[in-house]
Amino acid sequence: MTDQHAVLKFSHVCFSYDQEEVLCDITFDISSRCFVGIVGPNGGGKTTLLRLALGLERPSEGTVQLFGNSPSENRQNVGYVMQRQQFDERFPIKVLDVVLLGLSQGCKIGFFGKSERRTALDVLDRVGIASLAGRSFAELSGGQRQRALIAQAIIGKPRLLMLDEPTANIDSEGEAEIHELLRSLAGEQTIMMVSHNVNTVLECATHVLCVNRVVALSSLSDMHPDILQRARGGGIAVLHHELTCSVHNRPVSCSRTTTPGKKEVGID
Repeated sequence: MTDQHAVLKFSHVCFSYDQEEVLCDITFDISSRCFVGIVGPNGGGKTTLLRLALGLERPSEGTVQLFGNSPSENRQNVGYVMQRQQFDERFPIKVLDVVLLGLSQGCKIGFFGKSERRTALDVLDRVGIASLAGRSFAELSGGQRQRALIAQAIIGKPRLLMLDEPTANIDSEGEAEIHELLRSLAGEQTIMMVSHNVNTVLECATHVLCVNRVVALSSLSDMHPDILQRARGGGIAVLHHELTCSVHNRPVSCSRTTTPGKKEVGID
């Protein structure tokens, strides 16, 4: 894959909080319309990686390019659903208005017009909660809120959709509905999703990015069919993170391995 076709490109990126190194010399490319499931242990750097991709953090070493430029220049092309949403439940905002905020990009002045509201209703219909447009956002269940926030993230038709644990603290029914929604979005835009549910990643994603201070990137099509079949049947739910990544106790190389901190992996 040539650089000009990369949606997101990390080149020898290092990042530290104070004196603690979180990411070490990571290099990878993600191309258009891939669905990348991001997995790894708590504290391994998954959320930090997304924040670097958005330009909310700056690497201490190396470079990050988003659509060929710095992340701050192209952030408007990204829809982002955070892991933890800070929300005052006393604030009287309706579901339709939450979705319309996705069109603002921080510069909308005045009221949204009929065409914009129609677009928001269409997106709510796409995520399966159009009937809740007039409801208070505070009244929604966890799964319904996540659907509304995904609608907010995609209403501007971003070229890249990033989701950080979109099904955290949601019941199994709501989780399944969101996964089905994400599968329907796959192929329309590039998606990066952090998840602790390995089965979900194996069902939804085209690629897996293992993050644990260093990174390993693999196409699911390169994984052994027996392992994928077992995972889809619920028999495997754990990825073991070392310099190479394995599913349960059966080694599955996620990338070619060099020396620690010198992994260079990409999507072809």
